[in-house]
Amino acid sequence: MQNQKTSLYFTEGSSDKEYHAELVARDGGFAVQVAYGRRGSTLTCGSKTNSPVEYDKAKRIFDKLVAEKKAKGYTEAASGQAYQDAPADMTHTGIVAMLLNAIDEAEAEVLLDDPAWGMEIKYDGERRMAWKNGEGVFGINRKGFAVSLPRSVESDVAALGSHQMLIDGESMGDTLMAFDLLEMNGENIRGLGAAERHQRLVTALASAGCQFVIPVILYTTAEAKRRALAEARANKEEGVVFKRLDAPYCPGCPNSWGDALKLKFVESATVVVTAVNDKRSVAIHVYDDADLPVAIGNVTISPKTTMPVVGAVIEVQYLYAYPTLYQPVYKGPRTDQDAGDCLLAKIKLKKGLSLPLAA
Repeated sequence: MQNQKTSLYFTEGSSDKEYHAELVARDGGFAVQVAYGRRGSTLTCGSKTNSPVEYDKAKRIFDKLVAEKKAKGYTEAASGQAYQDAPADMTHTGIVAMLLNAIDEAEAEVLLDDPAWGMEIKYDGERRMAWKNGEGVFGINRKGFAVSLPRSVESDVAALGSHQMLIDGESMGDTLMAFDLLEMNGENIRGLGAAERHQRLVTALASAGCQFVIPVILYTTAEAKRRALAEARANKEEGVVFKRLDAPYCPGCPNSWGDALKLKFVESATVVVTAVNDKRSVAIHVYDDADLPVAIGNVTISPKTTMPVVGAVIEVQYLYAYPTLYQPVYKGPRTDQDAGDCLLAKIKLKKGLSLPLAA
């Protein structure tokens, strides 16, 4: 029986963390030690065994710990890319979506009058790319994994004249609200400006007579942006997205600001279910910078909705956190995200409250 050590890493957006677990012989038994924190910083050290235990028990603790971290997106690769252990029925495509940073009302007010920026409605669906290549038509989720598409969307994309096509959008039931075109006729057009890519998208979809892949409207004048913003609020849409019209498509999420930004009318959080309570509610938590769970309250599940299980990743709408989520509303499961996306740093705190929240 030998000592065993695993080093894991997680990198996405501004998160860059490391986690080390070690099974070691100690005082006639075995212990599981851990060290974790931001990469390059002083790590927090601890133990998962209060006192030495038998090898078999320590090995179970060690293996479970490593499996939990990998399920949250950690990988042995020093790059921290969370695609090393994909689910058996999913294949990573190597294609990564462009993710957006959030802005507030004051910042949005400036962009409304800036002619360099366009605006689109942000629909409350699930991020999905539609990819047509020589092997057929596939969906790609926000993590880059190949997933299925609704038959209606698949048929529309298959009917497009291009032998290779890559469309970015938001899945809304049987419809794909398309907002970007990245590849066409085998050509990578990510380097073109957002306005030109959008025009090519609109032309391609109109030429094919697509009914279920619908182009999102890109508003470019101050008057049109303000009118659409008011209508979006009245229609209770999720929010709006601002895009710099001459900007290329850049995969991933910048550490701050960026060429595409989102203004959300209500907040939503991706969280992990930790317990199923009485009277159809579940307890939820997120993770802090040290990768420790932080409880953020409970959310009621409608009798008409399937009850999520412990460990499920779900989306919850709320107004603010103080310190738990205020007026949480269950939106549904998030099959395109994992526990590694459930971060305390993404939670909107009530003004005057500082991090971290109480566990």
